[in-house]
Amino acid sequence: MSYLWERRFSCSGVTKYCCHERLGRKLYGAGDMNKEKVFGFLVALGFLFFLPTVSAPAVEQGQCVDLTTVIAKVARETIPAVVHIDVIQSKEVITPMFPFEDDPFFQYFFNAPGLRRKVKKEYRGLGTGVIMDAEGHILTNHHLVAGADDMTILLADGTSHKAELVGIEAKTDLAVIKITTGGNLPAVVFGDSDSVEVGHWVVAIGHPRGLDQTVTQGIISAKHRRGILDPSSYQDFLQTDAAINPGNSGGPLLNLKGEVIGINAAIVSQSGGYEGIGFAIPSNMALR
Repeated sequence: MSYLWERRFSCSGVTKYCCHERLGRKLYGAGDMNKEKVFGFLVALGFLFFLPTVSAPAVEQGQCVDLTTVIAKVARETIPAVVHIDVIQSKEVITPMFPFEDDPFFQYFFNAPGLRRKVKKEYRGLGTGVIMDAEGHILTNHHLVAGADDMTILLADGTSHKAELVGIEAKTDLAVIKITTGGNLPAVVFGDSDSVEVGHWVVAIGHPRGLDQTVTQGIISAKHRRGILDPSSYQDFLQTDAAINPGNSGGPLLNLKGEVIGINAAIVSQSGGYEGIGFAIPSNMALR
């Protein structure tokens, strides 16, 4: 017995994927034999041959998967545990002492080596993190918070808190930071990334380009991707076509149960934005 997946559109515009039992359209010639007798014979014959090895189908007959409802549920239950991370880092840079000092015209007429000075400049980074427990530990990317002078965490309820660095691991591009709120915080649930298969539906939540609580969906495109970032770092990425952009770093990649199976970390792009090739650090690696 086989099953046929059929895409349906309801009157409300909701897309549904339904599994239907597929039967042969024509089992015998019309008018040659009594149809009821032939059908009964075939059913009995099928039981004789297949009864010893019969098993429940992977998808029950008539079962429908309403992706819109499932993804909305995942987003609704996970968003409270996803945070916006605003990072400020000061760096010393060398700049000309005077305006236009590096201009060839200036150097030609004044025939003097350019004077330099060191100044501090502030750089701002935006990213995402997931709350790991009620005490306020947050998991995010190393490349987002390493060297930060100031970290401000914006929660889904609109409140903001200062964070301190707990630990980093550059090799896996992971970091843990902590906020203190005095209350119980909602936390994500981690799933088993080893059980993920290519083709599984996934949901990404983050703050791309500073846009809070953005939800996208896609599938797992590949597993065990390497050579994406620094070759010296440990890499075993999940690849996905869910939309990931700058600002999604540190955000969760979830299965349809709402479990975190990856931490979004990188994209491959010529434009600098989404091109359907994103990478997440498997949750099992993050929890080691």
